[in-house]
Amino acid sequence: AMHVDAVHRLKLTTELRKALDRGEIGVMYQPIFDLRSGDIVGLEALARWHHPERGLLPPIDFIGLAEETGLIQSLGRRVLDVALAEMAAWHRRYPAHRHTRIAVNMSGRQLGNPGIVDDLREMLTGSGIDPAAVILEITENVLTPGDGSASERMERMADLGVSLYIDDFGTGWSSLNALRSLPVTGVKLAPEFVSRLPDPEENGFVEAVRDLAENLGLEAVVAEGLEREDQRQALVAAGYRIGQGFLFGQPLKSDDADDLLRTTPAAAWVGSGAGGAVPRWGRAG
Repeated sequence: AMHVDAVHRLKLTTELRKALDRGEIGVMYQPIFDLRSGDIVGLEALARWHHPERGLLPPIDFIGLAEETGLIQSLGRRVLDVALAEMAAWHRRYPAHRHTRIAVNMSGRQLGNPGIVDDLREMLTGSGIDPAAVILEITENVLTPGDGSASERMERMADLGVSLYIDDFGTGWSSLNALRSLPVTGVKLAPEFVSRLPDPEENGFVEAVRDLAENLGLEAVVAEGLEREDQRQALVAAGYRIGQGFLFGQPLKSDDADDLLRTTPAAAWVGSGAGGAVPRWGRAG
């Protein structure tokens, strides 16, 4: 069994390497909505592998392998490059969505790359996108204690004007320490907490996260994994404003995301901050 598994992983690694060379790794977009109005506030870019034999593969089938083999560097750069370029084009095509933001996941391996800040600067310049419209989501469990190099890179990325969010907030050791010591501007509430709503025992936790974010001056808490109407109602009652999940829509191909932006209003409260430079997502609640 171990031999069969090893052969399978070796084959998949070879295929993934070729997929990156052939451009088989694409990007889909899951919309992020105003929980009250249903208007759009952003899109999250998600990697998909257009496998020639197995069809469209979700990240769970290959991201872990990409992390282990180091291919995540090339894969992550491609996803970020495509997402920034497409969102910049949508900003130009649909002026009403000029403050609609793009969120892109960044892995621990990417954050550990000494050249990540220069790569990001190059992609921001090349796409022409306003850095204030870019959110980099960093999973909480990669924020290891005492990692000064990661903290320094996050500071430099923040200096470029992008926002940094902690993804899957509430599932790792580092929540409060990261909020206190890193240039984090928002968090994404982990789906497992949303899935248990409207359980009264869970309401207290999600309200506590909202209060924490608001007291720390974070710009937003995004509720992730929203699948049912009663969950949306519970989040609105708890003071949440932004969410994403299958209740609003599954990840979309680029053309479908284009249609969505063309036909769906941008949230009216997503404007610009002082000096007209920084889009505001409002405080948590």
